[in-house]
Amino acid sequence: MILFLLAAVMMLTPSIVTTTTSRAINATDVMVAVDVTGSMAVKDAEYGSSGTISRLDAAKRIVKGITSTYADSSFAALRFGASGTLDVPLTPDSIAIDGWADTLAVESTSGSSLDTPLDQLMLSLKSIRDQHPDDIIVLYVITDGEQTSDTACRSYSALRRYLDDSFTIGVGSDAGGKIPMASDGTATGQQSDGQWVTDPTTGKPGISKLDEATLGSIADEMGGSYLHVDASHTIEQAVSAKAS
Repeated sequence: MILFLLAAVMMLTPSIVTTTTSRAINATDVMVAVDVTGSMAVKDAEYGSSGTISRLDAAKRIVKGITSTYADSSFAALRFGASGTLDVPLTPDSIAIDGWADTLAVESTSGSSLDTPLDQLMLSLKSIRDQHPDDIIVLYVITDGEQTSDTACRSYSALRRYLDDSFTIGVGSDAGGKIPMASDGTATGQQSDGQWVTDPTTGKPGISKLDEATLGSIADEMGGSYLHVDASHTIEQAVSAKAS
């Protein structure tokens, strides 16, 4: 009888109904580093079709493929040319990363060194690891692998301690192509009146080629994998099996 009375009192007591909304965040943090040196303007890249586009345009498609592949993950974005710059700190906002990719433009750099992003990558990855020690961290380095600096490239092996997986993604072709000269030095990457970057040793337009051997070595240093994207290979072939 007492139970019936308690139930009756509970039914007569005013109540408030509330709705809660939550979003599941995957415990995977993806760092994307994109090469924006002058050679990335060469239009010899393929991505999912036989049509050629600039290496940087292929990189933009790759970035968007990464954000769509790692659902509900967090992302950070870095570009490197004359220096390495962390443009977007770690965020669960994949739309912000896609928007960042759309804004990328090549720099009118006179040379390039593949170890330019190393210091910033080290700082950023360490910060992510310190703040999220239990997360899976995956790094993508997107570049044509061109190294024109006379200084030897430092090893990427220093990044291993912060990574659970990594990929070096090559854009461009073995045949290569001529490098458009930026019209105003503001990193537009647009060809100016048929002008090309010249090779100082020959005085003729220089040819920039994809360096797969170097990219493979960088992948090995990080303990990761290398993929050359082309007409039949896209970012879907380079997804981490370790993602949370």
